[in-house]
Amino acid sequence: MKAKTARTEHTVTIQAPADVLRRLITRTERWPVLFEPVVYAAPNPNPGLNPGPEPELELWTRHDDRVVHWSGIHRLDAHGLRLDFRYTAVGHPATAVSGRWTLEPLDPGTTRVTLHHESRRARSVWERLFAEQLPVLRQHAELGAELDALVFTFEDTLRSHGSAEDVHAFLYRVQGWPGAVSHVAAVTLEEPAPGVQQVTTSVRAPDGSVTAIPSVRVRLRDRVVYTPLTVPPFATAHLGEWIVATGSDGLTSVTGRHTVALAPTRIAAAFGPGTTPADARSRVRAALGAHSLATLDAARAHAESRLTPAVPAASAPRG
Repeated sequence: MKAKTARTEHTVTIQAPADVLRRLITRTERWPVLFEPVVYAAPNPNPGLNPGPEPELELWTRHDDRVVHWSGIHRLDAHGLRLDFRYTAVGHPATAVSGRWTLEPLDPGTTRVTLHHESRRARSVWERLFAEQLPVLRQHAELGAELDALVFTFEDTLRSHGSAEDVHAFLYRVQGWPGAVSHVAAVTLEEPAPGVQQVTTSVRAPDGSVTAIPSVRVRLRDRVVYTPLTVPPFATAHLGEWIVATGSDGLTSVTGRHTVALAPTRIAAAFGPGTTPADARSRVRAALGAHSLATLDAARAHAESRLTPAVPAASAPRG
């Protein structure tokens, strides 16, 4: 039986120029901290869904207790006012969504955004992403230049003599972190599908208090990415990436990359009156960076502990 196609259209008028909306829609690497159902978005390392000039990308979206992996295509018109897209669920070609964003400038500071999409067996996932998140798109767009002060990325890198495979395995096997990562008190873990984890990490603060943080984690070829489902009051979202690579010198590099979206109306309550976004970024970077470095160091130590000890050179035979 042929799957039924659902067609939906949404329109919203936003007090922002069309180029601001275009950047928000096309900068897919920021989607995980702007649009709640998106766990991760990245260029597709294995293009081929539709060979051609269109950029391809991969998406992982959260729907209830499931994480769905999509392969997608975006095509922006020459004027930058229409973006056509198509996403297909990896391993389930009958589940797909396609459509277009159109941007209609009404005046230099106002744009009408229309989203038309058609979906097969995927309506609930994309209805949430598109319909419920259009107000979020408007909220972010109307922040203007302030948005770039509120959404920021930082990273730290350590190098290890251990293998990339052992570093990657430690970062994914989060159940082994208590006792190895200084701030991790306990972990509960479910793995509903290969490469997908639902984790609750009990994190110990400097004052000894413990906070349970649920998150969704996805294992990729060169990294493990995660999105906490609860964030501190000063933030609206956080995307974490543990990235593993082997350098030309044979050493393994492991990077903790974090993208955080600050909540502008809650910065003063969290950090004190007069705190600027720059001050908040600095404080978040210091605290989150300390935890990140502790995890990187534990991964490095684990990988190096698995190195085979050097075998002493045999004594020269006596004549």
